[in-house]
Amino acid sequence: MRWRFGAPCTKYYCKYIERNNKVLGYVIARKIERMGIPCLGIVDIAFDETGARYAPYLLRQWDARKYNYSIMLLMASRSVVKAYYLKYAAFFPSSYKFQFIFKNLSHKFSNSVLADERSWNLLWVDSDDL
Repeated sequence: MRWRFGAPCTKYYCKYIERNNKVLGYVIARKIERMGIPCLGIVDIAFDETGARYAPYLLRQWDARKYNYSIMLLMASRSVVKAYYLKYAAFFPSSYKFQFIFKNLSHKFSNSVLADERSWNLLWVDSDDL
């Protein structure tokens, strides 16, 4: 996970939701600057089937004044947006179409399985400091 959370001089923030001592999902974010605008970039988001409906609630818990950001950014595949009900958290689609590019190096899985974006929890953050 070092590659995922290894941006130099970066502090990561985590929020999670639990019910009955079981974690249903989490969101990990970091402050970024994008084109001169202070942003909160969502680095990772994951929920189990029972927790997916809580994703919009958890995303709304980030206080813009406390974290000093103007906008929250998340780039994700359509299947992630749909699975976690992100349209209800005021996220809106970009005009850029997502396309997952892969290389099947081991050939342990068929190309059709690897190419199905629903098999992956794909998201990333683009910032001016990476």
